[in-house]
Amino acid sequence: MNKQFVDEWLNKLKDYWFNKDIESAVSLFKNTLFYQETPFMKPYTTLDEIREE
Repeated sequence: MNKQFVDEWLNKLKDYWFNKDIESAVSLFKNTLFYQETPFMKPYTTLDEIREE
């Protein structure tokens, strides 16, 4: 992973979020084993859980 990859990923997430493009935003997590916003919350472990969030 490098800075360019992270910058592009974050810009895509921002664009999808502002345009309410849920499926595209969720697709960014397809290679992710879990998603967790804070260390104190239960992590989401499936794309369906991430989509719901």
